[in-house]
Amino acid sequence: MYPEHVTSPLYVGAAANAVAGQLRRLMADATPANADTVAWLVRRTLEEMGVRCGDTPKLQDLKGFLIASPHGAEMVVSSELAPNQQVAVYAHLLAHLLLDRFGGSFMSKFEYCEGRIPSHLTAAERREDLVADVVALAILEGRLEAVPRYVLAPEPLPRRPHELRLWLTEQARAVLASGSLPQRLRPSRPLRALALTVLHWLSLALFWHSRSYRRLRTRPLMAQLVHRLAGLLGEPAARAA
Repeated sequence: MYPEHVTSPLYVGAAANAVAGQLRRLMADATPANADTVAWLVRRTLEEMGVRCGDTPKLQDLKGFLIASPHGAEMVVSSELAPNQQVAVYAHLLAHLLLDRFGGSFMSKFEYCEGRIPSHLTAAERREDLVADVVALAILEGRLEAVPRYVLAPEPLPRRPHELRLWLTEQARAVLASGSLPQRLRPSRPLRALALTVLHWLSLALFWHSRSYRRLRTRPLMAQLVHRLAGLLGEPAARAA
């Protein structure tokens, strides 16, 4: 029985951080000789976070797949893959779990072998695959600062235009109610919090829709710039992204 919160965005973000941290420690000494150990440790880390992992030789056109619901998540990879390939599949499935935002409904993701990707995939599914490639690489390299923070720890934001207008109005009222903006040169705390939220959501939107921004965002200098800007707006260094 899985913990019911295992597929919540915050919990999945913690799992991604755990796997990335494990890989960051292991990859410095990784060799073909200890590839089995690396794969085993990644699998164990996922299982400790509540994600059930398995392998099977019966997958034909797939490298692996993910099934998730509010009751938990399960990842299955092909036992025909080399250990380093299995680690890459785990990272990619974890990236999909981060990006899906299924919010409590059932979901499934399939990792296809090269040349086996079906033609019926929608544009949205193909875009998610491209974004997942970048997130998975960040996990494998142990560099989660290369992706927007809301990929790892999303916060609710209205999606419909009228809901978004209402949300912005409420945030503006909080800024005006603080009464500190006319008296200080430095923006008030509510204003900085609003700016920080907008910064993170803008970064996430660009990361999702712009291939150029995804390439730019993975550069260390860009990651440092975003962290610095978030820090100036009052976000703790450990949370900035």
